[in-house]
Amino acid sequence: LVLHSHGFKALIACYMMKGNRPHLHTHHGNTGHTLKVRIYEKIAMLTMKSCNHVIAVSHKMKMDLDQKLAPYKNITVVENMLSLTNAAKIRAERTKR
Repeated sequence: LVLHSHGFKALIACYMMKGNRPHLHTHHGNTGHTLKVRIYEKIAMLTMKSCNHVIAVSHKMKMDLDQKLAPYKNITVVENMLSLTNAAKIRAERTKR
């Protein structure tokens, strides 16, 4: 069983029930639109360091996570195809690999 979370509430819930199971987290970004959300996002940043792997949905987000989670290094980019204007180009590049 592998735990895979999206969003800060799911991240924290998976952390609490993780045990010895691997935990992957997909990070879609922070909004910080209220004090309550900023507190959750700060807890999420600390909690992400306990994950086996973190997936960022853009290269810019990976750079931000590299900085905020240092020295944590288990971060991979899987670009979110739904939000990209150049999705066809990225899809073509992926098929070359």
